[in-house]
Amino acid sequence: MALLLARTSQLIRNQGNQKLSHVLKTSAENAIGPCTVLAANLTAYPGGTAPRYKPWPYAEKGFKAWHMAIDRVDWRMDDNSKIIVVDGNLATGKTALAQHIAKQFDLLYVPDVTDEDMYWWETGMKYDSREKDDELPFDARTCDFQTFYGSKTSTGAKARQRFPRTQYMLFRYKLLKYAQLVTAHILSTGQGVVMNRGMWSDLVWAQTLRKTGWMSAAAMKEYRFQFRNATDYFFHPHLSIYLDAPVDLVKENIKKRNTPWEVDSPVIDDNFIQAMSDAYKEHYLPHMRQHGEVLVYDLAEGELDLDLVVEDLENLDLDNPTDDYPKRFDDWNVHNRELNRIRRMVTPAKQVMEVESIFNFHPPFDAPELWLNGHDYYQYEEIVKNDPRCEDKRYSRDNPLMTALNVTDSHVLPCTQPLVKSR
Repeated sequence: MALLLARTSQLIRNQGNQKLSHVLKTSAENAIGPCTVLAANLTAYPGGTAPRYKPWPYAEKGFKAWHMAIDRVDWRMDDNSKIIVVDGNLATGKTALAQHIAKQFDLLYVPDVTDEDMYWWETGMKYDSREKDDELPFDARTCDFQTFYGSKTSTGAKARQRFPRTQYMLFRYKLLKYAQLVTAHILSTGQGVVMNRGMWSDLVWAQTLRKTGWMSAAAMKEYRFQFRNATDYFFHPHLSIYLDAPVDLVKENIKKRNTPWEVDSPVIDDNFIQAMSDAYKEHYLPHMRQHGEVLVYDLAEGELDLDLVVEDLENLDLDNPTDDYPKRFDDWNVHNRELNRIRRMVTPAKQVMEVESIFNFHPPFDAPELWLNGHDYYQYEEIVKNDPRCEDKRYSRDNPLMTALNVTDSHVLPCTQPLVKSR
């Protein structure tokens, strides 16, 4: 009887703790010997919606300290409360796969960040900062993907030297999106998220630029330092899906989608495509395997069967670590208090600068490729940031961070069905 009361007391103390399953397993093993861990896998809802608690309106209300007394993360978390990221080289079908997974499992689909999103973000969503290029000093101008990939002039070749700064700012924006959309959404609604790329593979692009000669060693060192320290604040995805494609197939797919500045690009050659593939396999995938599950599909074997991928996902255990990777899912194996602390940090109702302050500990001043210095920076501030439209409320655009919450497809909208709270 005393042993039973002790076990019961231990379970009560751990209520609300994500480690409860471990306590149950340990108690069972001590009582009847080693047992099998039961894992609740992803559940498909083809074309439908999963039942879940009414979502917390985080985009409007945010999440304050006093909200912790009336709302909990673990009320909403279920088998499908997972973050999945689909990654791969250029033109490998990431969008189609991610959207299919979102539809089948009732997940929120979050598209990749574009350079256009970033240039609007720089001005507080008031206008596209590329409009000011002609007024800026040459080194302070933008270099978007069209210029980097497609330009064949001597001026374009010089402009490509500015692309590392574009890539660095894209990383900062991707981190903001992962914080205020992806993380905030799953913790406030319980609905899982599937992403087309994201901040976790952003280092792949920097490594590709470095290997193909578009980024210096000094800039790569600063970039890696920023990446390592900034991403340390956030939970890793539960699952990374990598679409592996040989160089010839990537080139063939680029021609099929027929984006003008990609088709005959002087940058996207065999070396560039192979360098990106190597960066994924040598750096990205080994890192992600330490923190979550990884699936790799070889597109050289034929067209990817999306329904077979769904079956694979239904059979995955995305909760329990393996003997080879004992720290998998540790990010998510925390108390509800820690989940609420992260929830407060990433709430969209807070100023963007609070998340942006993550980068303030060590700005990359030692790498001019990543940061504007001296006269160029002051010119940029004066011309771009002090444009009258930045203070005029008549000029605005919907924040791209929230566009995924306003889509019309019902399968990616949060379920509003209220359920009885668990005890």
